[in-house]
Amino acid sequence: MIDSPKSARLPRLSLNAALFVALASGPLIVGPAFAQGSHGMDTMKGMPDKGGAKPAGATSASAVGTVEAIDSQNRKIKLKHEPIAAFGWPSMSMEMTAAPSVDLAKVKPGSKVNFTLSKGANDSYTVDALSVQ
Repeated sequence: MIDSPKSARLPRLSLNAALFVALASGPLIVGPAFAQGSHGMDTMKGMPDKGGAKPAGATSASAVGTVEAIDSQNRKIKLKHEPIAAFGWPSMSMEMTAAPSVDLAKVKPGSKVNFTLSKGANDSYTVDALSVQ
C-alpha cells in the first residue's frame, strides 16, 4: 500500500467536508422557499379537509340508520347512521332535532329507519322525514 503524504490527504478531506456541508445545508436553504410556493395546490380546491368535510353546497341528504334514543318532549332523536356521502360523514351516532312533521311515536330504540336530514343555521341538522324499514 502506498502511503500518501499528509499534504495530499488534506485537500481531499477539505473537498469531502465542503461537499458534505453543501449537500447537508441545501434542504435548509431550499426548503422554506419551496414551501412558500403553491406547487399545484389550486387543483385541490374540491378536496375535503381533515377526513370528512362535506362537499360544498350539500344542504340535505337521505340516509339509513338505527334509532338509539328518543326524547319526544324535546323533539330529539339519536341515530346511529351509515356514511352520508352528501355531507362527507362517516358512519356515527348523533343526536338531532326532529322536525314537527316527524312522528316520533312511530319509532322506538332499535328501529331501522330511512331518514332525510337538512342542514340549518350554525351547522345544525334536522331530521325532516323518518320511516321504519
